[in-house]
Amino acid sequence: MDSLLLTGFEPFGGDSRNPSGEIAAALDGTVLHGRILIHSLVLPVATHAAWQLTVTAVRRFKPRWIVATGVAPRATINPESQAVNWCDYRIPDNSGIVRRDQPSVPGTRRIYRTGVDTSNLSAAIRAAGIPAEPSDDAGRFVCNDFYTHLLRLTSRPTHRASRRSLFVHVPKIPEMGGNPPFLPLADIHRGLVALLTALTVPHD
Repeated sequence: MDSLLLTGFEPFGGDSRNPSGEIAAALDGTVLHGRILIHSLVLPVATHAAWQLTVTAVRRFKPRWIVATGVAPRATINPESQAVNWCDYRIPDNSGIVRRDQPSVPGTRRIYRTGVDTSNLSAAIRAAGIPAEPSDDAGRFVCNDFYTHLLRLTSRPTHRASRRSLFVHVPKIPEMGGNPPFLPLADIHRGLVALLTALTVPHD
């Protein structure tokens, strides 16, 4: 059976909830198309620690697809088309680190792009009745920092998940409070299932 690694993050910035981590945990062990097993991780909001856990999981599970998720104050689910190799944290991460105006990975390219068609995946989410649009800006916080590491790893043509790695931002849920926009957790869950199903659809 093939595998897909799905990651989400723990709460941060004073919030008590993070829908990305909650949905990742809920989908752990799910089987797509009867042949693809989801392995999930809930990561710390600290790039180095999150990346080390991910590398360990990649070595263990050897996934053909890697989908990372995080929360952002947006109205729609956003598959991210690229990571910018630059950090400018607006708040400390959960380890207390603030990275300001510096590259995520010094000495490497400025932009890393996914090989996944984010427009098609957004359409699949909308077909499930959930708002979605592709995005080309993953921010400059831990999500983008992590995505830079992920795309740098899987940009190698020999990597098992080459051109099949993606980051997805999901909206806040109403229970997090603060200002809208929000999307109910059940809707985000349904949208991510639609995305994962479309991403892994058999082509043979």
